[in-house]
Amino acid sequence: MKIFFILSSFFLLLFSCVKKDLDKDLYKMFETITDIESNDTIAESNEANLDLPIVGFFNKKENDKKDTDFYKILLKNINLSYELTSTGVPNVNYKITILNDKGKIISVSNENGNGEWEKIWNFYPNSNYIFIKIESIDGFNEKMPYIINISPKEEGTKEEKEPNNTEEAANIIKINETIKGYTAPRGDIDYYNIDFSGNKIYDFNIEIESFSNIDINFTIIDKKNSISKYIHRYSYGGTEFFNYLDSSKGDYYIRITGDENSSVKIEPIYFVSVKEVKNLPNTYKEARNLPNTYYEREFNDTFSSATELISGSEMFGYFYPDNDVDFYKFELYKKSISVNISLSKIKGVDSIIELLDKDDILIKKENSNGVDYGESMVINELNSGLYYVRLLTKDGKSSNINYNLFFLAVYE
Repeated sequence: MKIFFILSSFFLLLFSCVKKDLDKDLYKMFETITDIESNDTIAESNEANLDLPIVGFFNKKENDKKDTDFYKILLKNINLSYELTSTGVPNVNYKITILNDKGKIISVSNENGNGEWEKIWNFYPNSNYIFIKIESIDGFNEKMPYIINISPKEEGTKEEKEPNNTEEAANIIKINETIKGYTAPRGDIDYYNIDFSGNKIYDFNIEIESFSNIDINFTIIDKKNSISKYIHRYSYGGTEFFNYLDSSKGDYYIRITGDENSSVKIEPIYFVSVKEVKNLPNTYKEARNLPNTYYEREFNDTFSSATELISGSEMFGYFYPDNDVDFYKFELYKKSISVNISLSKIKGVDSIIELLDKDDILIKKENSNGVDYGESMVINELNSGLYYVRLLTKDGKSSNINYNLFFLAVYE
């Protein structure tokens, strides 16, 4: 017991000495303290070196004003993306803002918690130098510093360029191109505008994949026709996609957001791809012995955007998202003996087929009033002219499963 008392006293004395030394000379490991007051405005920014950490303090201000520090950093390469990390400071909730040489905000990070560290996973400077604004939202600490490190990232995979949080600032993405992006800081919104080179018409899919713990979602926007669809399957990690789009139908934007699991501190990365759709695999054609197979062309939610049907061929489409309605059209050049329209069964879906004329007058409707059933209709002696087929589900729900639509016009 006596030995324990002596050892305890020794360690308490040693700790008090070490603590005193830390309180006095905590920052000897750094050649200089970057934070030199007053640097509370962008005009008073301290010069900082990219190769050294930025070290500063959240000083206590008079009249309960919170401390704000500005730093100006000259960049060696403005064509690279950069990463910023900052240590947590006990009893302080702070915010970091990166600005370009004109004072325009590039990126912001605020984890909204005392002692929380901040990280900006990816930003593009687009200028020869940047400003770092670090401000106390709540609290101060004149003994424990904040330490900021900024480092260039390796060249290689094409990455998004921030800021791209509006349609006007959207990044360009081309057909068969993949771009790496980040849903950071929290609440980040990323826009991409799809660029199709030349006069070729593309059928294409959009795919967004994340290996991080992100519940990713996106909206595909046809700016030209003021149509949009929200795509979200609710899962952390995984893939979101939208099939069978047509480049001739509109001017397309992709709006990406994601809900990050705050308990997992890993890079919130996603990959967005625009992929050209080509013919279906031979195995599929051989299995069904189809002469021709075509794709639904989104957006085809209205009469004016209807996908054209070809007699004797099968159309490959799908209901997604909920409340999706697909329009198709065909024209009879003379009076037909019969018109045959059939829709494959779709698991979990109660589907409906409607045949309408060019004036939106219903000619015939088929609905078996049950899920997992296919639908079909035969119309005898249909006059020449333009007709429309409208496919929908009874309750608006989608199973996100493909369907096959077959059309055949028989003449004398």
